[in-house]
Amino acid sequence: MPILPSASAVKDSSGGPGSTDSPDGRKHAILKAALPYLVATIICLVVMGSIYHPWRRNLRIPFDTGGDAYSTQTLVKNFVETGHFYVYPYLGAPGQLEQYDFPMPYWAHFIVLAVLRLFTHDYGLVTNIFFLIAFPFSALTACYALRRLGISSGLAVAGSVLFTFLPIHILRKQHHLFITTLYFIPLLCLTAYWIASGNPLFGFEIAAGSRRRPLITTDGVVALLSCLLIAWDNPYNAFFAVTFLVVGGILGSFRNNHRNAWLTALILSAAVTIAFAIQLVPNWLYQHTHGSTGVGHRLPMESEIFGLTLIQLLAPVELHRIPSLAHWRQYYDSHAIGVLVNENGTASLGLWGAIGFLLSLATLLRKHSSDLLYTLGIFNLWGLLFATIGGFGTIFAFLITPQIRSYNRISMFLGFFSLAALMWALDCAWHSRFWHFRITGLVLVPGLLVLTGVLDQVPRHFLPSHLVVERQFNEQQDFIGRIENTVPQGSMIFQLPYMFFPEHGDLNRMLDYDPLVGYLHSKSLHWSYAALKDRPVDLWQKAVAAEPTARMVDSLEAAGFAGIYVDRYGYTDNAAALEAELRTILKSDPIADSTGRYLFFRIHR
Repeated sequence: MPILPSASAVKDSSGGPGSTDSPDGRKHAILKAALPYLVATIICLVVMGSIYHPWRRNLRIPFDTGGDAYSTQTLVKNFVETGHFYVYPYLGAPGQLEQYDFPMPYWAHFIVLAVLRLFTHDYGLVTNIFFLIAFPFSALTACYALRRLGISSGLAVAGSVLFTFLPIHILRKQHHLFITTLYFIPLLCLTAYWIASGNPLFGFEIAAGSRRRPLITTDGVVALLSCLLIAWDNPYNAFFAVTFLVVGGILGSFRNNHRNAWLTALILSAAVTIAFAIQLVPNWLYQHTHGSTGVGHRLPMESEIFGLTLIQLLAPVELHRIPSLAHWRQYYDSHAIGVLVNENGTASLGLWGAIGFLLSLATLLRKHSSDLLYTLGIFNLWGLLFATIGGFGTIFAFLITPQIRSYNRISMFLGFFSLAALMWALDCAWHSRFWHFRITGLVLVPGLLVLTGVLDQVPRHFLPSHLVVERQFNEQQDFIGRIENTVPQGSMIFQLPYMFFPEHGDLNRMLDYDPLVGYLHSKSLHWSYAALKDRPVDLWQKAVAAEPTARMVDSLEAAGFAGIYVDRYGYTDNAAALEAELRTILKSDPIADSTGRYLFFRIHR
């Protein structure tokens, strides 16, 4: 739905000095149109700065450590240094990691990384920049979508900022760098609404006999581009996008009597599906040649473990700034079914999002409702029915495929629909009652929404101390540097304890993906982790690691490994027995890091 021109714009359409037809008028109109986006970006940068304090940090050191953060950083490091995202030359020794069994359909984000690597190959800097620029990008696309829905400038700015700082974006941090980026979601939500409301996107939707009947309209180009980008975003967003496009087509056809809405939805859904499938062609070709290992295979029951729950959608964020709310959230997490207290907890919509969500659902009960609110309510209702535990998503998992399991991530879409509903309702109240004072609508109310919303959505003390992170990073870098100075350039290092890749899970005190620390801090060394699970190199590593220590050392030496890297956290005895055996066999003392966690034995007998 296009934004209606203001009264002043209509008044000045005569071509005079204030007219949009004059150079000054056009310049004024452009500045006026750009102002909400500029304000949204500035507010977003201020809030982001107050949360992350980038000026205090060494931006070459990633904000997060451990677990999935290491996996994400490995992907970034390999891409910016080698240009590859399927093949990892420095992992999986004595071979190399070939990431074809575990698809990574993130092409849109690889395009962003490709631009960043033109300026630097420092993976830590690229990771941090990618993470930080996602905030203003999200604010810009959300502001555009809200303005196109007809929401006034001030409330569009407020809604875009609140959307950008949804708890799922904040709390998943760099662990899910490519999964919780938000900037393509508003464009897709806008497209779904356009389909439902009958906004013509293709020429066949324009009445016959019209003077201009192009193959695709300007909004159609935006919609098609949005579908291509969401397809190259990540599998979850692409999958959810198709469901909302279909719902938009059904709503447009049956409730709003737009005869071709179903065809538009079909075309755009096909565009998402085909664009997504193109990314998987290298994976399919590889598996056709080498067979499949079943890596990344999901179980249907996981759709319920990681499903959406209404209480977590509406509950306050964990570690809330108000002690009573933080205590209630802690009480819920400690008394709910344990297996369901996982990343679902980041699905909270925040106070204003929750109000918008309930408001949009309540609209469905009214006899006469705004078309926009009704449509947003239908989208929210569908999202809830589809993603909730035991919902249509679970049926899909059991009957079709369980590969989409984390249905809670649909909360990012529901967050936009809910905030749009709230902003629209406030706009209606503003224009119909005492909100005619310009300063109220443009500054005071939006400012109050942003202030209270950000304080509500961003928890207290959720980030690790940057001083602790940087100290750990420097300690690890010093240790790996000492290893590199001990062995010839390009040497292979065998890592113990053995862990398969990916998704091994924690091992004693060792977190999944912790073995990637060596690679992240080295320049030329080849590491045994991560060989892809059940491929020949992985099976060889598993067999060698299970041999008696003396025979294992012989096998490693014969294969050309220059040393053995031990993570004590992976052993119940802190690797005391293994250390004693290796000291005796290799007749040398290990290199140890400053914390005593890591050991390195050089093989030189």
